Amino acid sequence: MINPASEGKPLPVIRHELSNPERDRQGGDVRAKNARTLLVSGELENNRRARGLTTRQLASAMGMSAAMVNRIMNGRKIPTAVQIGGLCAKLEVPKARRQIVYDLVRESERDDWIIDAPADEVDSSGIVSDLWKAAERVRTYTPTLSAPRIVGSETKVASAWVTGYANLRQWTHFMPASALKGTFDVRGERLLEWGFIDAIRIASDDGASFRHPVQVLEFPHANPVAICDLDYTIIVLEDEKAKPYLRQMEALSGSALPATDSRALIEETSARKRLSPTAEQ
Repeated sequence: MINPASEGKPLPVIRHELSNPERDRQGGDVRAKNARTLLVSGELENNRRARGLTTRQLASAMGMSAAMVNRIMNGRKIPTAVQIGGLCAKLEVPKARRQIVYDLVRESERDDWIIDAPADEVDSSGIVSDLWKAAERVRTYTPTLSAPRIVGSETKVASAWVTGYANLRQWTHFMPASALKGTFDVRGERLLEWGFIDAIRIASDDGASFRHPVQVLEFPHANPVAICDLDYTIIVLEDEKAKPYLRQMEALSGSALPATDSRALIEETSARKRLSPTAEQ
């Protein structure tokens, strides 16, 4: 297992206060058409900057107007197959990434997608980890003493925990009170080991909850998505399909214990299990 502490990097401690999500969603500057175009635009923009090209220079090389290229680059317009092929070529998008970009464009009108996620090497395309990197606010839920799974290889996961989580403006992870009767799994231990305990809030067992791990990701310039982790399958939902999960997550946010009270319960549970690891087995 990769431990960032061994590299001498300071461990981030996240303290987040929830903003007004209803206001954020209604008043936000939504630019990208959907999550797929958000990822496509991010891939193109990263490569444009790496090549040192301006939007006008790229437009000239493509024989397109600067306005049209700008709309593609911010996710407002879905490029045609010819356009995305040309942009990937001009921007020298790595071959391994091109097929992923092509697939995102080809399926850009869909509002859901399914990702096979075996435990050893999951989401080889990096779709979910890329969504995390693009997110401004993340709220997650697990029914046990665990942490949200960012699908990807162990290296990708470790990188996301240290850089992705720390760079989020807001991240809150919910667990039900009943989970405190169990034991922390490997991902749950990471929450404590890497200093993310202040992001955890304990929710009432009588309140809103999910039967499986759920992630709700919100972006600066795109509508939010819901991610359902079903063991060996990851489902990403947008628009109307995501709304039930967004509403449920809002209910969790409103009913959970404050971060300070949640921290006290978690530290008590963690200390008790360290002292008596077999007491509740």
